[in-house]
Amino acid sequence: MSHVSLSVCSTYEANRVRDAVGECLGCLPAARTLLRPGARVIVKPNLINARPPDTAICTHPAVVRAVAEWACAAGCQVTIADEPGYALLARAEPLFARAGISQACEDLPVRYELLRMGGYVVASVPNPLRLAEVRVSAALRDADVVINLPKCKTHGQTLLTGAIKNLFGGVAPRERIQIHGLGGFEGLSEAIVDAFACQRPQLTVMDAIVAMEGNGPTRGRPRPLGLVAASGDAVALDAVMEHLAGFEPGEVRVTAAAGRQGLGECNLTRVQVDGYDIRRAHVPLERPPGLIRHGMPRWVGRVVSRHLWVRPAFDAARCVGCGACAAICPGGAIDMNGTARVNYDRCIECFCCQEVCPADAIDSRESLLARVVVGSSRRVTGRGSADPRR
Repeated sequence: MSHVSLSVCSTYEANRVRDAVGECLGCLPAARTLLRPGARVIVKPNLINARPPDTAICTHPAVVRAVAEWACAAGCQVTIADEPGYALLARAEPLFARAGISQACEDLPVRYELLRMGGYVVASVPNPLRLAEVRVSAALRDADVVINLPKCKTHGQTLLTGAIKNLFGGVAPRERIQIHGLGGFEGLSEAIVDAFACQRPQLTVMDAIVAMEGNGPTRGRPRPLGLVAASGDAVALDAVMEHLAGFEPGEVRVTAAAGRQGLGECNLTRVQVDGYDIRRAHVPLERPPGLIRHGMPRWVGRVVSRHLWVRPAFDAARCVGCGACAAICPGGAIDMNGTARVNYDRCIECFCCQEVCPADAIDSRESLLARVVVGSSRRVTGRGSADPRR
């Protein structure tokens, strides 16, 4: 029986978040046994593309602060680390400053690192689905405890991104690009699970106080859920949050595949949930537009692909010509000529370009048929946060 702890928290006010995180971690025996004096702890937020906290793109600084404070109070040596958006940054400090994290943690004895600074190691994937081996961060592998801090968001390539997907940030940047080049909903999902199998976290605390819906993980809309979630089982935590967000069991292939691989529990009948009655509260999130063909047989997808598509759309007026989109594109479909231009014949519709664009210059464009299909499949319901019944 896996254990997931939920705490209601409707605001990012520091004391409220501290209480919610403390309540969640206090319910987990693993948090008490793993976080011991001298333990080398890496806190791994989701900094896909360092943005201000109110955009709901990154893990909120208040959540990072609360978790780091908990670990520091236990006497741990705490490092906050990530490798966002495939950006080759020279130093970690500007990244965490832009995300508001270093300001939130300025009085704590923590270090900041980019995950690549310790190098990468080749890890063999046990019982692989798509990848026999993966190059993963040596820092994550060597830490005594990895505390995973995902943000609850919809995702145009995987439906939802959470605890499992957040560890994909520990994969070597060039390999991440190659994995996106696999194409297809199922292939990418299973490759993400292979990467997760090589670097499973000991604890996960999810920021679902304000989630993202629609065109996630960077161009969606903030959506209040009012929850902090924690577990020693990242798969079980994702399964619980998917249920609350209105997804059917097995619909998010990343979570289903991880469960089949024995990497955690995705069957909610075998998950103990404390602090919240998940049977009585749901806040269905609006679906992302980019997965309109994922449930179709391959031959159907080939037949309709000329008329059923969702592609990146570039706004030349907002483009700053930084070239991040061209550098990341797995299909080599983007050229820079002052501003970015895309060759749709080579575009694989992975939207990696959208994830890394610092100027929000890349949106999505749908065919007429796609607008009909997407419009009928998106789930849009009442706007508030989840009902906080205990």
